[in-house]
Amino acid sequence: MKENVYCIYDIFSPRFDPIITESNLIDSGIAEFKKNIYYFERLNSENIKYFNKYYLTLLDENIFKIFMKNWKCITELFNHSSLPDLYKYIINRKYYTFNQISLENILEKNMLELMERYFQNNLIIKNHLTNNKPKISANATFIGPFTIESMNKSELKVEFKNIKRRK
Repeated sequence: MKENVYCIYDIFSPRFDPIITESNLIDSGIAEFKKNIYYFERLNSENIKYFNKYYLTLLDENIFKIFMKNWKCITELFNHSSLPDLYKYIINRKYYTFNQISLENILEKNMLELMERYFQNNLIIKNHLTNNKPKISANATFIGPFTIESMNKSELKVEFKNIKRRK
């Protein structure tokens, strides 16, 4: 069954540039599976046997809303005329306060505030994922189109197969 993909989560990941590879694999995101919402993350392995294997972590409604707020931040950043470096901001934000960064940075104030919202939401998301281990493993096949526009319109779909419950 083809399921709805709501967003690609780590689109600014330093590991994948672009996040959607030529083989149409996605590193992580949010998708529906059997009427529940899950965070999916690809098992990073050199073993070809696990190339398209993903772990799925069940999300509650509040965490799903936070993920979607972050997706909105990402799409707003992509629509900005000069794409700010969100990954660099996140790294700097670990060491400096928002005010320290905003004083040194020449970015527009609204872009800084957008990146700060993303950063704060990301802290909540990472805490949730750390405290809630994946319940399911499965192979995933993504069905395009593979563009940011298709993601915004929820046109990207995923099919999970070889589903296994994890202990």
